[in-house]
Formats: sequence, C-alpha cells, structure tokens
Amino acid sequence: GREWVRLRFAEPVEARAVTVYQSHNPGSLVEVRASPAGAEAWRTIWRGERYNHVPSRPPSDALTLDVGGAGGDAISSGDAISAPVQLLELQLDTTGWSDAFWSEIDAVQLTGVPLRGPLQGPLQRPLHGVGASS
Repeated sequence: GREWVRLRFAEPVEARAVTVYQSHNPGSLVEVRASPAGAEAWRTIWRGERYNHVPSRPPSDALTLDVGGAGGDAISSGDAISAPVQLLELQLDTTGWSDAFWSEIDAVQLTGVPLRGPLQGPLQRPLHGVGASS
C-alpha cells in the first residue's frame, strides 16, 4: 500500500532541491509531489523505486533530489514546477511494513530561491525550510 505525508513550509520558494532525512529503514519514499503557494494543485516532481528491501542499504540516509529541472532528478525537465512551492507531499510504499519493520523520516528540507516582493530588495542566498513529518 501507500501512505503520504503533506508538509507546508513557512515561505514559498522556486524549488531547486528536496532533501529527505530518512532516519530508520530508508527507502520507502517513491514519489514527491509539489503544489504552488496558495493552491492545492499537486504535481509529481520526482518518482523512484522502493529500495529498503535491499540488505546492503544504509541504516539511515539523506536523499537529495534535484527538482529544479535542466537535467536534475525531476521526471523530465518539463516536470520541474515553475510556480513557487510551499507544499510538498511525500508518498511512501508501505508494502511489507509490520510491527517489526517500518521506515521513519526525521526531516524534510526544501531548498530554493525565495520570492521577492515589490518592497523587498534582492536576496542573494537560497532559503532553506524544514518541515517535520509528524
């Protein structure tokens, strides 16, 4: 089966990367969807295969996905979301989970270029937002 977790970040950004900190049995993440700020119009920006059934996997990891397009991890360069992102949905393949086996996500980082309003000056650094999975 599948389960999902939705995260809202404090500031919308033009998404460049998503880092998922998997703290226990990493590898259940199979899809990341994004939604523009102020809307719930979900779009798949990354899709992968479950790998936590592989015995040689690390006990934890930080999976960084380049979702900014132009040769990154996005499904294709056309799948990079161009609108500012404030919402993420992580989809997990929970097939085979039990009381003895499950995966845990500790944190999620959305990295991107912050928006500039008409009264704000230019920002020279990316904004990092962290959302909890609980």
